[in-house]
Amino acid sequence: MRKRLMIIMLTILLPLAGCSSSNKEVAKPLTKETAVKATTSTSKGKQPAQSNSEMQKLELDHIILSLPKSWSIQNGLDSTSFQTNGKLIGGLDGLGFSDSIESLLPNQSTIIQKKKIADLSFKTYSVILQRDTTNGENAKEIHILYMLPEKKIAYDLHFDLAVLNENDALNIAKTALMK
Repeated sequence: MRKRLMIIMLTILLPLAGCSSSNKEVAKPLTKETAVKATTSTSKGKQPAQSNSEMQKLELDHIILSLPKSWSIQNGLDSTSFQTNGKLIGGLDGLGFSDSIESLLPNQSTIIQKKKIADLSFKTYSVILQRDTTNGENAKEIHILYMLPEKKIAYDLHFDLAVLNENDALNIAKTALMK
């Protein structure tokens, strides 16, 4: 849990401090089989879903995802963060495996909704939670947890729901392929 907290803090603080680290853009075109099916988002202030030709592939140790090409990707050790126009959207973190979904979520968060995603060939859960921010406001986030007990790992794909709506987050989540 400390490692995850450290990664989250570094992901947030390094860009704010103006520190530079390797920003690795991953801009490989996708095949139609692995690209996300685009939907249209009409929510004001939300990032719309992208068409297949506007997607890029992200690969970590055990997972491959399709993300919009307009997003910049900053890679860490089996984790990554996503930004658009310099604003943090979310990220993907490799975690130690646990059967308890609650133990994989950030501390001091309240679960609003939890459901299993049936469209994937491995156990995947969608959890919407609320967290207190440093300025006293409440932030809503969606966490998609990919459970891989045979590899002793879980992945947490998470997005700020003020920036990306739940439907678009789930469409991105459903592009996941395991290596």
